[in-house]
Amino acid sequence: MISDLFLQLLEKLFELLQLIQNREFDRFDEAIEPILMDMQDIHKDYLDNLTHAKEFIRAVEIDKAIEFLEIERVEWRPLRTVTQALVGQLSLNEHLNKYQRLLNAMENYFNPRSSRPAMFEIINILSSAKAKQSLQKNYYTKQIPDLIEYIDYVITELESSWENISQEYSRVFTTS
Repeated sequence: MISDLFLQLLEKLFELLQLIQNREFDRFDEAIEPILMDMQDIHKDYLDNLTHAKEFIRAVEIDKAIEFLEIERVEWRPLRTVTQALVGQLSLNEHLNKYQRLLNAMENYFNPRSSRPAMFEIINILSSAKAKQSLQKNYYTKQIPDLIEYIDYVITELESSWENISQEYSRVFTTS
């Protein structure tokens, strides 16, 4: 399943690169809209995964939270990677300058302020908490509020980035 998805995404990337090289398009619905729809799916997946992880953490099932996030991270990696590459390529296309603010917002969604992606960072934090729990009996009890607060922070950042994309998307139609 993942390999089929990855092959389809690579085909999309190849087709898009051909279009860019030939400069045969300048239409929003051919270039940007399909990627925006993929990003919408990615955004929903991020929020769903973080919500599920919080449920595991509240139930003090840190192992399950780590396993769940690792599986989901790998499953969606091909779509995220190709979508991010496509957005980067589109933002370099001079024929799409009128959409540059939207493309910048889309690029910023994939480039969090920290140096590592949010899911990777959360998995590391949970793994660290798991290791400390083996050394300190009540470590989880003390840290669960902080873990949940961090996940809430990441959700807020993702929602803020998505709001920025939505505003720029709306601007495209009000200024055209």
